[in-house]
Amino acid sequence: MIRAEWRYLIKHKLLLVVLVVIMLIPSIYAVTFLKSMWDPYGKLDDLPIAVVNQDRAVHYQGKTLAAGNNLTTNLKHATSMKFIPVSREATAKRGLKNGTYYMIITIPQNFSHNATTLMQATPHQMILYDETSAGHSFIAAKLTATAAKTAAQAVSDTVTQSYAKTMFATIKQLGTGLTAAGKGSHQLATGGQQLTNADRKIATGLNTLAASTMKLTNGDTTISCSVSPTLWLLVPNS
Repeated sequence: MIRAEWRYLIKHKLLLVVLVVIMLIPSIYAVTFLKSMWDPYGKLDDLPIAVVNQDRAVHYQGKTLAAGNNLTTNLKHATSMKFIPVSREATAKRGLKNGTYYMIITIPQNFSHNATTLMQATPHQMILYDETSAGHSFIAAKLTATAAKTAAQAVSDTVTQSYAKTMFATIKQLGTGLTAAGKGSHQLATGGQQLTNADRKIATGLNTLAASTMKLTNGDTTISCSVSPTLWLLVPNS
């Protein structure tokens, strides 16, 4: 009977092809699924992340500090993922809903203000807010955790650089005053004491900065990123 069925299949080639395809469907599905999961982090640079900057710039030590703008620029030029600045939150939410973006990172209004409190005994926490849409892609929803960590590290670097540049500007001003005070030894000693106090203040500030953390929160999920000072990379040439 089996021999008769084989003869029938050989005689009807189309039916034989259909049976072969049916037999291969599980293998095709398995290969496709495994390929999609084999290297899920290999295309992170193509994952679109919307960045909504609601931060308001503040004046700090005679200069304008716009930590939100700095962070947005740094993220825009990051190669780890495709961060896209979006001017309006409603536009970002609409893009998240229709699948244009897989994640929204929102920089709050008090971001720069909180950055200026790093010199205080109890600095304010710098927080970013993220929103994801797991309904469009399960894999993308998992990858956005990596996006959150990338953003957190970018924030820590931005805060460190902005703070260090401001402190160097203060030292430069004190150094100019020290040179002008060179006419008198008493004035020179006073200027040197001011410079020493400035150095001590910077060291204290950097210790505070190193001990602080930035948080990126999404509901009950919070990602913390320690801030590490990179002062030696920011010494001005002049």
